[in-house]
Amino acid sequence: MSATDIKKFKMKRMKGLNRILAFVLCFSMVIAGTAVSFADEAAADWKDKEYTAAVEDLMSEGIITGDVDGLFHPDDNLTRAQACKIVIATIGTGEELLASSAALSAGRFTDLSGAKWAAPYIGYAAAAGIIQGYEDGSFRPSNKVTVAELCAMLVRASGADDTVSGTWPANYVNAADALGLFSGTGMVDENGNHPTNLAAAKWMAAWLTYNGKSGIKENAAVMNEAVEKALAPETGEVENPEEVDIVTQDIDMGSYGKVKDAVYCPGGKLSADFSQLLVGDLSSGVALSKDVKVYTYGLSKDYNKKMKLESGAAFYRPAELFKYKGVLTKAWCGVKGDEINVIILPSDVGFSGNVYAVINEIVTVQNSDGIAVTALETLVAGHETHWAAKNESVTMPGIAEINAAFAEGAIFEIAVTSGEVTHVTSNPAMKRGKEFKALTGGTWATVSAIVDRNNEIGVASRIYEVNPDASVYVLASDGNSYEAGSLKSIRKGDMVRLYDIRKDDEDIADIIVVKKD
Repeated sequence: MSATDIKKFKMKRMKGLNRILAFVLCFSMVIAGTAVSFADEAAADWKDKEYTAAVEDLMSEGIITGDVDGLFHPDDNLTRAQACKIVIATIGTGEELLASSAALSAGRFTDLSGAKWAAPYIGYAAAAGIIQGYEDGSFRPSNKVTVAELCAMLVRASGADDTVSGTWPANYVNAADALGLFSGTGMVDENGNHPTNLAAAKWMAAWLTYNGKSGIKENAAVMNEAVEKALAPETGEVENPEEVDIVTQDIDMGSYGKVKDAVYCPGGKLSADFSQLLVGDLSSGVALSKDVKVYTYGLSKDYNKKMKLESGAAFYRPAELFKYKGVLTKAWCGVKGDEINVIILPSDVGFSGNVYAVINEIVTVQNSDGIAVTALETLVAGHETHWAAKNESVTMPGIAEINAAFAEGAIFEIAVTSGEVTHVTSNPAMKRGKEFKALTGGTWATVSAIVDRNNEIGVASRIYEVNPDASVYVLASDGNSYEAGSLKSIRKGDMVRLYDIRKDDEDIADIIVVKKD
């Protein structure tokens, strides 16, 4: 492709592809006046309290502000979005970085339309690893934040996540206690019990944040650097995306094929339905072909428009699109027509959070550091996906545990960081996520009636509500593997196990494991 051809190609492309090249970050910071409800000096309801010093200190730094009526309302509860703002305000980001961080929430979470004021804080927190959200792509900003959730945010913001051990939610609450966050609050009873699942009141948030403020500020540079990396800082704002030169190169991946005129993408993210690569301000994107191929190569620190990719299949590893859900990353993209048909990504990026899956096989692969580690071949959200251990010290399930899971219809909670496994369990009692509940008494149960295929199923003597988007896994006749199924494939008399993996007050089946006669 000549320089003239490139220019013609460039001018004909839809705006989405031009945004791939520009990755313009031009967000304005919008902060709702009622986002954090703390009062000004004239109010009386925060004076002469045990937490007065904490509130005064945080107010003096602008970390918390007054409510519209000038009162503190100490016993009111905070939402998850409001708690997120307090933590990010404590870190101190600078207006430019915070405004740019709004882009990091777009496409990652599906339920922020009513909380646009919080997008910069939520985007920053997600990129810095302070929050994770839910497997269904939601953040649930208006939900009341629990003490445990607030503790998790504060512990992660302080950089003390490596001190966390045990199961959720006690793991983060105990870590917060060890950091002194509960000091003087009176929130721990004489037996050492914490109000773990209690909705956090404003006075609690102020006091816990005040106690953890110094540690958070000491770790601020690390947090800001993580967010700057996620924003692909070399791309910045440009005046006219149409005039940005297209940077291309030919890539020979050996037996994987050749890509002519691969385009460098300084920053993009997959859409929630995996049909597009969102670019620019992440509000629009470029379509992915139905048979798009994904490979990993090198590390993110080496990705720039001048890098030269090696030739030969030995340098590339096939990967699955699903592993990059919600991940903002640099990439090289092969374009065919108006669609992307090849994506080459750094090997050290990937989804972070908890996934719930059935495991079909255990294999050995090389991780991003080139070390031989155990990997799991899984079905998660209906997608075939491999998850490799982060390092050799991660305890992975063995053959016996996998076989037992087949026999029991058990699913696994797999905690991953940047696409690599850090913890695995099939025992709901050992869960780290907010929710992981077996609904059928921990054993197979018979389908007694299908009342409505869209939202209800009769199991034994009980009717369960079913998520219309529930993942269905059907055990093969040999009992040694699963296939992705659908709600329509479930019949009366089938054996099933139902699992709820969402945090709510109702037992709704999000995963159904099926065993046919």
